[in-house]
Amino acid sequence: MELERDKASAIERLCARLAAGRSQPRAILGCSFPFDGSIFDEILKRVADALQIDHSDLKRIPIDVICDRKMYREHTPSERYRVHLYQGPELFHPKLLIVLLDQAVIWISGSGNLTQSGYRSNREIALIHEPGDRTLPKSLRRLLARLPSDAARTIRASTTDAEHTSLQFGRFTTSLDGPIGPAFLSRCPRDVREVHLLAPFFEQAATVDPIDHGWLGTLRSRFPRAKYRFYLPRLSNDGRQLCVQGDRALFEQFANELGNDDRLRFFPVLPDPGPLHGKLVAIVYRNGQARRARILLGSPNPSRRALLLPRRNIEVAWIADISGSRLDSFLDYLNAGEGRRLSTLRFEPPDRTSEQVWSALSRVVLDPAKRTLSLTWMDAHDRNDTSVYYGKRRLAVDADNQIHAFEIDAVHGALTTVPKISKRKGPRVVSGHCPIEVPLVDQMLIGTFDPAMTAEDWLSLLGSDPSNGLARNGPLRSGGSQRRSSRNGEPFAPSDQVRNLASRLRYTLQRLRSPFWSDAECDFTLRILQGIYDSHEPSGSDLMMEQRIWRGWVRAELVRFVAIAAWDREVREKRLSSRLKEIEQDFRERLDLRLLPPTAQKQLLLVAGGVS
Repeated sequence: MELERDKASAIERLCARLAAGRSQPRAILGCSFPFDGSIFDEILKRVADALQIDHSDLKRIPIDVICDRKMYREHTPSERYRVHLYQGPELFHPKLLIVLLDQAVIWISGSGNLTQSGYRSNREIALIHEPGDRTLPKSLRRLLARLPSDAARTIRASTTDAEHTSLQFGRFTTSLDGPIGPAFLSRCPRDVREVHLLAPFFEQAATVDPIDHGWLGTLRSRFPRAKYRFYLPRLSNDGRQLCVQGDRALFEQFANELGNDDRLRFFPVLPDPGPLHGKLVAIVYRNGQARRARILLGSPNPSRRALLLPRRNIEVAWIADISGSRLDSFLDYLNAGEGRRLSTLRFEPPDRTSEQVWSALSRVVLDPAKRTLSLTWMDAHDRNDTSVYYGKRRLAVDADNQIHAFEIDAVHGALTTVPKISKRKGPRVVSGHCPIEVPLVDQMLIGTFDPAMTAEDWLSLLGSDPSNGLARNGPLRSGGSQRRSSRNGEPFAPSDQVRNLASRLRYTLQRLRSPFWSDAECDFTLRILQGIYDSHEPSGSDLMMEQRIWRGWVRAELVRFVAIAAWDREVREKRLSSRLKEIEQDFRERLDLRLLPPTAQKQLLLVAGGVS
């Protein structure tokens, strides 16, 4: 184990292992209490760079984040990943990052949330697990089965159970197996010399009256003769008394129960580079002549709710047995100085809110083609007791729990829910947020294409290189053929249209070559090509000649494209050649250009036939 001293050392070590493995990713899953989309975007970019793949290729695998529904606020929409809210009654508190590869799985567990502070500034404890194959602890796979995400399902289906039976190698556990505290204490020796507790948050004195009901009281009852050492975040030093984060009343109760102030010391941990956020419990004992330590580290804070009560928090932790010297080295790194008595410190409790979040929605799914949001309500909530906003705009929800004519922007990635009738008694009720899920391409396979789709709608489905500003499409903006010139307000020039189409076809060829592109996605792509060809019939009676020529150009380019793709080596390796040749033959037979001017006919026939 290591307390992270670099701003992103856990990610750096993860990326170093990914780069050394030279494997391909199959799924990525993040679990967090709060969530910050900007840091997750950065993590995905670094993972792609380490694997030496294009960032856009990550869109071809399931990538999901699960966070606590009451802590989620909002994130900028992303085509790379989706955010889900944990739907269980428990507080969702695990911190995980799992990368599934072709032949292995690598994952990080610890105390760091997927936030700027969790991966950049806080002092966190992180463990990187690299089993060398596709095995995960049974407890972790049981947790994956509870999570509402494609990435979790993919990782669980692609891995098998593995457990270390020896405590020397440690044991991973979750609160789904039962309270973590008793599991940690079950094999502890009775003759314990020292108990070390490091954390930013402890339980409040008001919640453990008497203290025996809490985690500290449980430790005192189990180890009545031990010396207790607390490592708390240092807040300030006004020259008279050092200030640390904590509830003075809790520690005064604990000191009274011990009956001996000499056995209780506090170590203020400097915010270097940032505030302490790691969590650790260490029980030091003698095993013959050897000094050993049984440690508990991971997501749970040293509180009754996190460690003792069943079905209150979802937590993940690592229980291991290490040498006393390794624990000493870790504690020395904290640079906390000499232990201080309770009376010499000033305590400032952490910020705690008494707000009740109006989490009225459990899921919001966008259909980009129909511009429709489908809403799923949570508990007893419905549209009659909740106002729904997108940014500052209030939205109307119909009887089928849908919102129509919806346009997602590049800033807001969630709907806001506000109670229509405010609750005046009890905790203050604040608005809640629910992320908008933008389906991946393979999810669109299970549906049908809208018969009202225009030729431009079909073309926008083809996709484009995200780095190409001319040919962007997707949920954030419409297809390139919708773009207008700033000079005259007319659809953009034919030369731009041609470059737009060429960009889309180059991107499509990259996708057909890509090892990330599944058979189902290839089939979907070929269906889009056929839909584009059918929708660009140049003989419509209401078309101007310029429009006829453009549609003929699209058809000629598609003939050329499928002919080239059918003979591409990487595409042939995916066994798509025969289907592409059939499509080429169909396109050529239906390439009717007789309504176009003779010069245009000759040029487009050259375009369609310009392949060896």
